[in-house]
Amino acid sequence: MNSPALPEKTVLGSCEIRAVLGQGGGGISYLAYDRALEREVVIKEHFPMGLCMRAAGSSEVEPMDEILYPRSLATFCREARILAGLNHPNVVKIYDIFEGSGTAYLVMEYVEGSTLRTRMPQIADNAAAVQTILEQLLHTLHYLHGNSIIHRDIKPSNLIIRDDGQPTIIDFGSAHLGTANHTLTPVGSPGYAAPEQFSPNGRVGAWSDLYALAQSFLHLLPRESKKCYPRRFLKTLRKAAAPEVADRYVSAQEWLQELRTPTRNKTLFFLPASLLLGGIIGGLSLQALHHEKQADNRQPNNTYNIPPSASITTENIPECIILEDGTVIYDSSGQNGSNSPAIKEQAGRIYEQYWQDLIHYLKEAQKQQIPGEQQNQAREKLLKELEQKLRGLLNETK
Repeated sequence: MNSPALPEKTVLGSCEIRAVLGQGGGGISYLAYDRALEREVVIKEHFPMGLCMRAAGSSEVEPMDEILYPRSLATFCREARILAGLNHPNVVKIYDIFEGSGTAYLVMEYVEGSTLRTRMPQIADNAAAVQTILEQLLHTLHYLHGNSIIHRDIKPSNLIIRDDGQPTIIDFGSAHLGTANHTLTPVGSPGYAAPEQFSPNGRVGAWSDLYALAQSFLHLLPRESKKCYPRRFLKTLRKAAAPEVADRYVSAQEWLQELRTPTRNKTLFFLPASLLLGGIIGGLSLQALHHEKQADNRQPNNTYNIPPSASITTENIPECIILEDGTVIYDSSGQNGSNSPAIKEQAGRIYEQYWQDLIHYLKEAQKQQIPGEQQNQAREKLLKELEQKLRGLLNETK
């Protein structure tokens, strides 16, 4: 069966099609060049599968359903104009909307960067970087949903990571205006779209976009890399991806709050990874982790409860501290090197001071409303200082 996509060099307004980017239930996306403004753009053609057709060699779109197609076209144009009014750094810009050849076209910004699918293998072992991207996308969805816009086609190829690291949501060709609705025709990408998007009686809302976002991350995180992540992070992904709507988050804000809210008696985990600060945006949890090569997949015998207000003593500091380069600070088992009680006691004092400094900073940051990026830099600095002190302790005892 021939594709209904328009061929290269087809002219639409001031734009010339250069390639077909994709085709879904709601339409066809093209890479094009705007000859008037001399820039590359993306054009989304309204072409709902099953409601219209295009004869071979023609650009005209012909309705197959004289009732539903005009209704779909009117909705596409109305919602495109709403999207054009959006202003968010992580949302693709809408340049124009025009009608012709029996359909309508949405002209959007061409975002340079790599898709989440391409970027994830490069950062999968960096839990902090992955969580930062997830949080930025949740903030973006919170903005969209607050403007009564449901994307309905969140997937890795529609999540672009710009060269500066900022994620951008693209392709609003399937977007719907309204807090919740019953879809007349199935919309979304199988494997990512929520089950309700393919059900005639399915109620689609913010929870549907959250489901697709969670599936995007769960699909892309290698199984071995998941061992590096805080339990809270993975738990929130699974909750957002629950098959039943009632078991999911109802809003991006709710997901963000659960992702960030510190828990009393927070457990310290030891899993294959480097020493890193994980799940700490707005929280107080340090992950002291085994280095994968040195730990040899050895699982801990214990977990340690460290309330943020408590002192850290020789009874509750990590049983094993191995830095990213494989340097062993302490290992109670003796398998990897030092198991000196003296080192363990001094490490407890270092950890205690670290926690006091971190808690003090986070309280002040909240009072002064310090931006998230600045907080991340400060926390990274504290973590580096912690590592330096632990290395110094090791050198002193040699």
